[in-house]
Amino acid sequence: MRRICLLLILLSIALSSRAQASQSEVQENDRKIPESYLKDTSKPILVMFTASWCGPCALLKTKTFQHENVKPLLQQVNLLMMDIDTTEGKKYQTAFELEKKGIPYLILMDKEQRLIAEFNGYTKDPAPFVEFLNKALKPQNR
Repeated sequence: MRRICLLLILLSIALSSRAQASQSEVQENDRKIPESYLKDTSKPILVMFTASWCGPCALLKTKTFQHENVKPLLQQVNLLMMDIDTTEGKKYQTAFELEKKGIPYLILMDKEQRLIAEFNGYTKDPAPFVEFLNKALKPQNR
């Protein structure tokens, strides 16, 4: 009886490990941004998770993105807006495991789609956002 219990426990652990591995593979594939979404595949990617009702998201778009130090940097990346209230936005939010994080939430990836940095929220001072963008625009990342 003990052997059967032990075998069942081991089988349960093995099946659980396989399920977790295949779930992470699915998430990795779901994180891939289709090339058709990108204006220039040689540029880094900036994904902004947003929503139409989000006040800080609107401020980020109208204030920070329009700032003289930020605007030229944004032209050097593929900027994608993912509305979390849409099916597609929700899919990517889930794939990046951001359901519990607030918006605006930004993910910066290199052109090979490896994560470089993340930025959460809005700040009146554009300097932290400039620093965030510069992580992708350093010469070694181009």
